[in-house]
Amino acid sequence: NELRVFISSTFRDLQEERDHLMKKIFPEIRSLCRERGITFMEVDLRWGLTHEDKVQGQVLRTCLAEIDRCRPYFIGVTGNRYGYVLEPHELYKDGELLSRYPWVEDAALEGSSMIDMEFRYGALDMEVPKGLFFFRRERGSLEDEEEETEESRKLIGLKQRVRRAGLPIEEFRDPGQL
Repeated sequence: NELRVFISSTFRDLQEERDHLMKKIFPEIRSLCRERGITFMEVDLRWGLTHEDKVQGQVLRTCLAEIDRCRPYFIGVTGNRYGYVLEPHELYKDGELLSRYPWVEDAALEGSSMIDMEFRYGALDMEVPKGLFFFRRERGSLEDEEEETEESRKLIGLKQRVRRAGLPIEEFRDPGQL
């Protein structure tokens, strides 16, 4: 009788959106679930990781384990960042990471970010891809042509993989629209 949903997003550029989900949306869902005898729990690891987890290199393994506990409920949210890219040497701090998730090494060597790995593991690499995605549309003027960076190319590629998988995607402009 528990519904656990994993929320995958970058931290720095989506603070307002995450706060909106936690303060406005999830309490409503929690109330609806309670009426049906179900405990709703969102898993947003922005608050669930300790300094010790980071020092010991256990952040990624913790995220992937939580995705397993939440299956098949996965929500991916993107803003304008591709997210933190692990240095390959960081993978070896956690002795269990590569034995449990051997594919992570190749993903890290490709320069994949944490959110990319979460999207892969939580939704894209499943036999039947499942998940719900929200992509923030960026506001820009016609005069501001942003230079394409490696990070922006990788983010575009990640979004294209989600689209090709045929997963549900909603676009939003601000936290309220999310």
